[in-house]
Parts: sequence; structure tokens; C-alpha cells
Amino acid sequence: MAQPIRAGVVGCGGRGRLYARLCGPMADIDVVAFVDAREESAQAALTAFGGEYATTDVERIWSDKSLDAVFIATWHDTHTPYCLAAAAAGKQIFIEKPLALTVAECDAIGEAVYRAGVVLVAGFKLHWCPVVLEVMARVGTPYLLTGQMMDNPWGASHWATQPHTGGGNVLSQGCHTADLLCLLAGSEPALVSGAGGTFTGAHPDILDNVVATVTFANGAVASMVQGDLGHNSYLSKFFFQVWGRNGVHAHLDSRLHRALVWDGGHGPQEIRAADLGSDDVWVVEGDVGVLRAFVDAVKGDGPAEPGVAAGRRATRLVTGIFESIRTGQMVRL
Repeated sequence: MAQPIRAGVVGCGGRGRLYARLCGPMADIDVVAFVDAREESAQAALTAFGGEYATTDVERIWSDKSLDAVFIATWHDTHTPYCLAAAAAGKQIFIEKPLALTVAECDAIGEAVYRAGVVLVAGFKLHWCPVVLEVMARVGTPYLLTGQMMDNPWGASHWATQPHTGGGNVLSQGCHTADLLCLLAGSEPALVSGAGGTFTGAHPDILDNVVATVTFANGAVASMVQGDLGHNSYLSKFFFQVWGRNGVHAHLDSRLHRALVWDGGHGPQEIRAADLGSDDVWVVEGDVGVLRAFVDAVKGDGPAEPGVAAGRRATRLVTGIFESIRTGQMVRL
């Protein structure tokens, strides 16, 4: 049996700790190193999950030749320099979403990964939600989609609401909404028209609530609603609808733990994640699946998906919405 992949975690906050925990039961990957700007966070992760060392020096991770891979789960403005450094060091990369704050940075990451010949998987976990996969199999190519993700108001001082560190709610979380709409559409976004503004935050540079219409290359059309004016406690923070060209349409809610499917006017049939094999929240919401995809890609047992292309597409769609709002024009993507 091949030796397990040896990995380090860069950023020991919520997502970094989650990835270390979910890798625990996987026999083919060992998380052995932890780095964080706060020494106590790195040490706490080492104590919680085991391993070999904790450090505040990220350069130690890049220079550690025993490490095959890294999980980057840091503030968004660090994604590009950390991905470039990891690629230059020959590390396989799992990067938390969004891939980067700008399309130019996404392109720089893609070029670095290509030159280095390393794997990159981005944390767009919704690709691996069992209910999403079941709906896609039933609906096929859609005519029309809707996606809404509305959170409760984000604090004005939170790092993710700052223009240069997090990019705001619409990019930080909305990249998930954009990504899933593209996945359900089965096509690249081609045109976008947006409206919205700074409704809850303190930074006029951040558009924090938007409504957009997206036209895809295959002719499908989507409506996207994203912001932090208050989440829908009945249907959950995010929910989606998709109308297929085969007469099947579906509604997905409860954080994608459930779907209602109508087939040719018959229904609805309720599909619950537990009926598809597991009610473990980390399986249901795709976290385990996207980590498994990364490990398999590193081993050469599967494609690096969702990868650079998916990350770039989500960032381009969201920044295209911003461009449309600021110019008052439809934007070609």
C-alpha cells in the first residue's frame, strides 16, 4: 500500500480545523503540521488532531520537503500569495473558497499551478452534495434557475466585510451561489446584469446585497439573490430552484439536505439526503466529498475538480455583477 499523503494546514480557524478533523478517518492522508498567525491556534490544532509540529512560520510549511500537500484556509487576500508559494514549493493545494478576490489573481494561480504541475482543488463543496447530484441527474439541462443565499447581517468590523481582506458577503459567500448556479446550468455564464448596493455595511466600496440575472452559453437563464439582510429560517439561508428542459423541475432547500421534485406534473417527490446514504452534515453539505476529491486527485485516481476553472468562473461572475451595478450596463463575461 502506498504511503499516506502528508499534509499541512495553513490557517487553524474554523475551516482549517474542520479539514483536519474530516481527514482523520481517511487512511490515505495524514495531517501532520499546523501553521497560524496566532501561536495558540496552531498549538490547539496540534493538540486536538495530533501531528508533528505547530508553528507561526508559514515558510516552514513551504520548505518542509516531507509535506506533499497543504490546506490553505486563511483570509481571502492571502490566497494568491500562499497558492503561488505552495505551487513553487511543489505542494498539492486545497484552497478554501473563493479562489481569489480578482480574476487576475485567479489567472496567476492557474498559471503557477500549471507550471508547477501540481493539483489544486478549491473548496466549492456544493459540487459534492448528494441531493444536488441527484437533482442534476433528474433535471438535466435547465431552461431556468434561481439561487438565493441571504445571511443575517455581518458585522462591520469582521475581516470578511473589509474590501481588501475579505471582499464582502457577495464574494465571500456568493461565490458558492454563483458556483452552484453554474453547476446546475451545466454551462459557462455568458452575460450578467445586476442591481444592488451597500445596504447593511459600513464600507461603500463593498456592494453587500445584490440581485442579478445571468444568461448562460447554453441559453439557460438564472436569477441570483445574495446578501446579508436576514436569512429565511423556513427554507434556510440558501435555496435553489431549477426547471429542466425534460419537464422535470426541482426545489432545493434546508441547506441542500432536501429537494422536492416534480416530473411531468407528477409530484412532488421529496428527496432527503439521509435517503441517499447519509445524514452526516459534513457528507450532506459536501465537505467530505470535496476533500475526498482532493485526496483522489493527488493520488491520480480522479480529476482535480472543482479546480482553477471553477474558482475563476465564480469570481468572474461575482465581479461581473459588481461591474454591472457600478456601470449600469449588462456585462459580457
